[in-house]
Amino acid sequence: MGWTPSPKPLGTVAAWVKAQLVGLDDAKAGFKPPERDVALTDGAFLAVAVDPARARCRPTAGTLALDTAPTPTVVP
Repeated sequence: MGWTPSPKPLGTVAAWVKAQLVGLDDAKAGFKPPERDVALTDGAFLAVAVDPARARCRPTAGTLALDTAPTPTVVP
């Protein structure tokens, strides 16, 4: 067994990592982070966490180019 490099562009992998970090914030706020449902491009992401108990979701979009943290929006 060995390490196999990802065939995805580095920007896409970095966007996925940033989306995973947003998922940690979602979990702290009581939302269930998306496990697989994250839209990625080379340098941007869209993730939607859900709170089934309160029937609401929390979409968060972000890019690698921005120095500011992504701002999630909570919607019913």
